[in-house]
Amino acid sequence: MENKYYIKNNYISNLEPETIETEDNIYWTEQRINQSYYTRYFLYKFCKKFIIQNKISSVLDIGCGSAIKLMKFIYPVCHNVYGIDQERIVKFNRKKYKINTFYADDIEDSKLNLEKKFDLIISCDVIEHLVNPDKLLSYIKKYSHNNSYIFITTPDRDILRGKNCSHSPKKSHVREWNFKEFNNYINSHSFNIIYHDLIDNFRVWPNLINKIPQIKRDFISLLYKVRHFNNLKKIKHTQLVGISLNNSKIADNEYLKQFINQNLNQKKRDFFTEVVILFYLSIINLYKIMKRILK
Repeated sequence: MENKYYIKNNYISNLEPETIETEDNIYWTEQRINQSYYTRYFLYKFCKKFIIQNKISSVLDIGCGSAIKLMKFIYPVCHNVYGIDQERIVKFNRKKYKINTFYADDIEDSKLNLEKKFDLIISCDVIEHLVNPDKLLSYIKKYSHNNSYIFITTPDRDILRGKNCSHSPKKSHVREWNFKEFNNYINSHSFNIIYHDLIDNFRVWPNLINKIPQIKRDFISLLYKVRHFNNLKKIKHTQLVGISLNNSKIADNEYLKQFINQNLNQKKRDFFTEVVILFYLSIINLYKIMKRILK
């Protein structure tokens, strides 16, 4: 019988995810590497402030991908950074960044032993890709000490897909949890949850002109959510869990929640930015229409 990992009984998992690279399946394509800059941009930017505020001296990014946000935001304030991912992207990172603390490992069949503990462990949008997510939580515990901070993100199924969803249409996702299910699942592994909330899911485009097609696609998704849910909060469909192994950190709960809300959730400012971009896109489209008419 399939382990549901606290997900509802009628949920059907994708037990052959597309995430794992083989000779016939390259997950980290050039397009995916380029796109990786924009997802979870604000989370890594927040982590930079968090590291400074809490005097973090070592960081492990499990599922670091192209590591562009890790190197842009975190490395300048904490040189003791390690990244874990698949072999191809690890070779890419070592060549690009000229540092040797990127390591290839299979989270579900780990052969790596770093013999090191970390002050901060980040795992962004990894757990939903794993057939056995218990392996990730064990991996995190392996590299945590009692005072480590751990940040995990994953989509919220109910908000992203709807409450009746029983199967992820995204083939690279094995499974997706709703808020309550994920809270119960993390709790079942004896972690101390010091923060669990939804965070903004907006993307950032440093080069606006070159990213207009991506912006248009994202706006279709954004407007779809606004129209169907009629609630701005629903645009937040990413769960962020801040956890530790130390129960004494429960005292940090309110501090951490306040710090995250002040430095990470930037709903009003970023939604305004999206509206401004939409306005300019409308002008561009109007210009194209007028140009065709005048011809």
